[in-house]
Amino acid sequence: MSESLEDVAVPSTDSNVTVTSARSFSSSGLKLPFDVLFQVAQHICPAPTLCSFMLTCRTVYHGSALLLLRGKISVAKTLPKLVSFCRFMRRENSRALHLRDLRIDTTRWRYRDFDDTTIRVLDRLADVISRAKRIEVLEIQHSEQLLFHSSRLAHAVSSLTKLKTITLTGVGLCTQAACMELKSPVTSASLTYMDVDEMGLPLSTAIENVDPTELLKNFQETLEELSVTCHTDDGFAQTFLRTPFLHVKELSLETGASILDQYPFMVAFPNVSEFSWSEEFDWGFADIQGAHDDNIALTGELWPELSLLDAGIHCCFVSGLQSRVQEWCVGLLDQTNFGQFYEVMGLLRPSVIQLFMGAAMVQKTDALFPPSDVKRVALSVDLDELIGEPTKAQHVVEALPRHLQVMPLRELILVFRHRLPTMSEGYPPSYDTSKSDPDSEEFDEYFSFRQVESFTHSDPIRDYFDNTATLVMTAQTLANAIPTLEKIYIAADFRYLKLSAKIVRDEEGIAEFHALSQEEEDSILDGIEHYVLWSIRYRSPPSQI
Repeated sequence: MSESLEDVAVPSTDSNVTVTSARSFSSSGLKLPFDVLFQVAQHICPAPTLCSFMLTCRTVYHGSALLLLRGKISVAKTLPKLVSFCRFMRRENSRALHLRDLRIDTTRWRYRDFDDTTIRVLDRLADVISRAKRIEVLEIQHSEQLLFHSSRLAHAVSSLTKLKTITLTGVGLCTQAACMELKSPVTSASLTYMDVDEMGLPLSTAIENVDPTELLKNFQETLEELSVTCHTDDGFAQTFLRTPFLHVKELSLETGASILDQYPFMVAFPNVSEFSWSEEFDWGFADIQGAHDDNIALTGELWPELSLLDAGIHCCFVSGLQSRVQEWCVGLLDQTNFGQFYEVMGLLRPSVIQLFMGAAMVQKTDALFPPSDVKRVALSVDLDELIGEPTKAQHVVEALPRHLQVMPLRELILVFRHRLPTMSEGYPPSYDTSKSDPDSEEFDEYFSFRQVESFTHSDPIRDYFDNTATLVMTAQTLANAIPTLEKIYIAADFRYLKLSAKIVRDEEGIAEFHALSQEEEDSILDGIEHYVLWSIRYRSPPSQI
């Protein structure tokens, strides 16, 4: 029995669309109406299971194929797979209309020779995309390579009118031109600008002095989230398109070896409430004080709505950022940026900070934190600087209350990190080796090795955190030193130990601890950065105090 999409009425998930009745089947065909089978297919996941269901009969195949197309579709990892995808999509004219989320992943194509055959396949992909009028999510890896070699593909991308999310890597002039013709209500965009050396394209395709607002100018009324990555030598332009993007609330930047002037971003996206910035710049050779002095005169009234900031100390200092923020994810605090930390804290005046540091900072610094109104701290301390010094771990733990008591904290997340001594342990294979010669080299290959904790090596830090008693003592000391503290979470991730508690004080201020439920513990850890938590989310229940 052969069925086509024209023969089978596919039920619509839109409540405003009337579902046509399924046609009847012969007694030798389906025993259930197509509508029922289609509803069954809608509840089958993951995709491989749905594919197996599709193979039961041709009618189910056609209907289920449409369901698959409505999910995330990733294509083009290899040229033959892209050919198969295009052939499948072009077999029925209406199939492309069901595409919603298309990811074109050409990561393995970096060094491909774009010969006539490859370009013809890209033109077929362009034909598919030109029919896919309802695509809402589009991702193209190494976009400049594809659009440079196929103008039809560039035109097809420009013709889309329903896009809400775009992700483009390897952005160059061809990609920028295609986006400037795009008339879609894009709300979220992620752009990675091209490194010419890696793409194997003419230098004329690269964008000098990147201005992301040029590419995005058609989305000024709709764009809400933007992520930009630029590792090019020239970096960003000194000025951007002057018409601001008023609706962008989330902005993420990743920059390379060139120093970033953040001021153009602050002007172009004036209402940002969440900002993150990661960089690879060597601050040791930069005039950070001069850059700070130049920028702070310009940024006084900018970004008044900024609430969440995820950027390093040097980044914040150089940018001259001085908007008051709710939360600052600091990153690493060490001797190279400690001086700037105090000044940035005074400018940002955060209520929540997250950071990590080495044990030497705790020991050798008189006052880690300036007096402030910080209510919540998430702090990770790396104890590996103390290897071979058995008394220092205790000194670090005992010094923390002195550093933290200058803030009226209500919540404290404190994580101690340490790399345990390990040894290689061999374990036998899961198959029989009795017939093999134990003296042969092949016999050794049957065994695998893994790293396990070594107890033959002395480790004073491990011994100090031998049980929860150390955590209980630390919690008690912190509660006595910080009278405003209401909740506390302490973990020694290397010992699989943790303590989470609510602090209740009597009329005399004496603290009592009540263990947090798992739900309350998850709540206190919500939003904490990975560099603080590391690997402390264990399945064991909270320690009882």
